[in-house]
Amino acid sequence: MLIFVFLRVPRRPVSPYSWVYYSDADVLMQRLTEFVHLDPSMAPEGQSSLCAEIASFQGDDLWGRPDQDIVGLVRRDLAKVRLLPEDVPCEADVVRVAHGYPVQIAGYLEIVDSLLGPVRNLSNIVTTGRQGLYKYCNMDECMEMALKVADDIDRGVNRFTYDLRSRWEGAELDRAQPGSTA
Repeated sequence: MLIFVFLRVPRRPVSPYSWVYYSDADVLMQRLTEFVHLDPSMAPEGQSSLCAEIASFQGDDLWGRPDQDIVGLVRRDLAKVRLLPEDVPCEADVVRVAHGYPVQIAGYLEIVDSLLGPVRNLSNIVTTGRQGLYKYCNMDECMEMALKVADDIDRGVNRFTYDLRSRWEGAELDRAQPGSTA
């Protein structure tokens, strides 16, 4: 389960990065995305838009907290990591998503294979990405899958292969680097 806190910030940029991952137990969010690095039109000129992603579990204290409390915690953490002082006025929205990431359990490949079986026989439909393949993958890999499918459709392909192994081109590059643990 995920809680997204979207902030409209009256300055640009907030961070020099598109996204930042946090693994510190003292920081509530796991990832912060600043959308204007992806496309400047995603916020008005001179402003920015941020999204803090927070992992949660149904029924835990965080999931049931009022939106303003969660926004306050994120604002505290943004100040703590020296990205955005708490006194900078921001508008905020909180969105809770119960099924944001696929959960992989023992035997899930067989389950997914049985779910995709009927789809393999269709020539006018393709399913891809996290939700379409019940696969945890990063956005880079999702975009590569989408671009490949679009190219295949352009070439007239009407049958698609469903491979649940990671095929992200960047993963291969990472493995080739000295000292890689992939």
